[in-house]
Amino acid sequence: MKKLNFLLPALALSLLFGSASCQQTTQNKDAAVISVESQEFKKLVDAKEGVLLDVRTPEEFNEGHIPGAINIDFRSENFKAELEKLDKTKTYEVYCRSGKRSSSSAEIMEGMGFKKVINLSGGILGWQEKGYEVVN
Repeated sequence: MKKLNFLLPALALSLLFGSASCQQTTQNKDAAVISVESQEFKKLVDAKEGVLLDVRTPEEFNEGHIPGAINIDFRSENFKAELEKLDKTKTYEVYCRSGKRSSSSAEIMEGMGFKKVINLSGGILGWQEKGYEVVN
């Protein structure tokens, strides 16, 4: 009987902590920021349901960008102020040269309350490697 009195609270605690970890996993599926590879990103761009955001410098943008993209320079001192002008309820498809600046941008956007940000892993370099369209 003493063993049973010890086992019941232990079992209850393990169930409590086990369900808490399952709940956290479920919440991560609803995360505001996700990263995808070029093929998936292209499907999203082609669907035209989001806003395509290039966070490279204006010079990089002018050398070639994904059609339909708008440019907000991650390195600009006005970066956050420019993001504040955007509709936070829309989906944003964000990219840069290699994926580093866009990943950082996506995290900043999530912190600012943007509902859904999709980062292009590998950046425009990965996009071009697949032969996808770039315009000047």
